[in-house]
Amino acid sequence: MTHPVLADVLVSARNPGPACGPASVLSALAAIDRPMELLTNWDQCHALCDAFSREYGFIQLARVAGVRPSPADMERWSALFRWMVEQLTGWNPVNDPQQRTLAAVFVAGTMSDIGHELWGLLSNPFAANQQLVAILQAMLRACRVTIDAPLRTQSPISTKAAVERFAAANTSKDWKEINECLDRSGDFVSASLLQAQATRILSRCGPNELLVVLSGIDEALLAVSFVGAVGDEEACLALAVACSSPYFEFAALRSAVYGRGHPTPSVLGLDVLITKMSADPDRWRTLMDIFNRYPVRYPRLQEALGTALAGVPLPAIEAYIAAVQLHDVALDDTGRENVATCLRAFQACASRSQREAMWKLAYDRWFTWDFGRLDPQPHLLGIRASILDYAIVGYAIECLGPNAAMQVRIDIVSKALTLHQNWYLSSSDMVADWNRSLSWLQPFAHAEYVLANSNEDWLCKAGMYLPTDTQTDYLKLKYRMA
Repeated sequence: MTHPVLADVLVSARNPGPACGPASVLSALAAIDRPMELLTNWDQCHALCDAFSREYGFIQLARVAGVRPSPADMERWSALFRWMVEQLTGWNPVNDPQQRTLAAVFVAGTMSDIGHELWGLLSNPFAANQQLVAILQAMLRACRVTIDAPLRTQSPISTKAAVERFAAANTSKDWKEINECLDRSGDFVSASLLQAQATRILSRCGPNELLVVLSGIDEALLAVSFVGAVGDEEACLALAVACSSPYFEFAALRSAVYGRGHPTPSVLGLDVLITKMSADPDRWRTLMDIFNRYPVRYPRLQEALGTALAGVPLPAIEAYIAAVQLHDVALDDTGRENVATCLRAFQACASRSQREAMWKLAYDRWFTWDFGRLDPQPHLLGIRASILDYAIVGYAIECLGPNAAMQVRIDIVSKALTLHQNWYLSSSDMVADWNRSLSWLQPFAHAEYVLANSNEDWLCKAGMYLPTDTQTDYLKLKYRMA
């Protein structure tokens, strides 16, 4: 939603009226030979931004504190916007050889924007200015990113070695290594004032030319900086879908999944990007290993991922299931809920045959895992759930059906009641086997409940199902049930 003050100023700016630029910024730029070079470094352009803030203090109060300017100041703000549009519409290299006026527009655009919405909402007569389009595209093609701050690392490592590691990963398109490097250095990467303003203006007056620039990105840090330069998340995802740079695709996906500064779930456009990236089987397996091994970390990914999974081939679904790190969890586990969110979206979009394939793959993985039976270290100390429970319930309902699902539940209980006939190395092993059997029971018992109550969600959250036969005083004592 557009900031109300900015919206009112934009409405006023579209009406005829005076146009007036930032005198203090233009005066400061008059003494600078290469102003655009200055705008590539935030530390060096602070003086220009400070000059603007002193001249237009009311804009900063509106942006930061939400203070509505006076009518006179609102008109000054509108006049500034008219001046910016006029300068861009009539800009040419003959009249502005040092690009000082263009630099002033960049500073004004930076300091008067709210929520990265300004250039998307300003009137756009400058779209016809091909000289402007050409210079903006040239600026963006010249952008580079270098690491000049120490990387955060878990163990001591020189910056030089870290940069070399990043460069090697970048060259080989080792996305897992690239992601780990970005985890350490990503916070240091941001778009310069020049890059951000040139990108946002070019997105209005030369979207095809911007797409050419983005498609030419062949370095992950540069891609991250351009994601920040675009600013708007939906626009960034749309550009990632349209461009041909795998680096920009990855940076856009990573930004949307991490969601820094975007608390709400990201769906619009993200599912389309995920579907596009699934076309490369090797990269898809790596992406699943990065973003789906621990679903608890990526709640913003889940709904879009589920929607995308409904449109990918079976091997991509296999990679999705294979990537998940299985471990026993509580009913209220966040990762379990995140996977359910993904699979609900998948269920809503997928055909019956697609759903059955997904549920069968999940069941086979769950069956083999068997609540950690093959792991010799931990014991199952209670009845637990798994993060694939939603899919297992789906398997019972849509693959087995009511009668077969009921029979599985009966067989599980019968097996549990005969565990005393088995030999165990320790009483802890015996208790773990009991808990494993009753953990197995949960999704099948819940599936029966869902079949009898069609409005019930497939993910059980209310409590564990405990058949009467398993709740005798003797069994509670024998198997240490609370």
